[in-house]
Amino acid sequence: MPEQKILICQPVSSPSYVVPGSLPDKCSQCGKSVWIASSSMLLLHDNPEMQIRCMPCAFAHMATQEGAIELEGLTPAQGEEVEEGLRATKN
Repeated sequence: MPEQKILICQPVSSPSYVVPGSLPDKCSQCGKSVWIASSSMLLLHDNPEMQIRCMPCAFAHMATQEGAIELEGLTPAQGEEVEEGLRATKN
């Protein structure tokens, strides 16, 4: 069975920081709106088979999987966005 790639995204309804330039899209499982940051848009472009999932759907999916789940590390651009969010929430 081919490896399923999932992009875990913050729900639009979440009250947390949103990276400037993020665009809304839909969770491929529940259809709720999620934010796609620009760095993640590049991942989706390069991996058209990748599914978009909101955090609740992604975590529920992971809980049902047997065996090890392989999590990819952040890309440098995603790391910069996380750092930007941390700086913004400290102010």
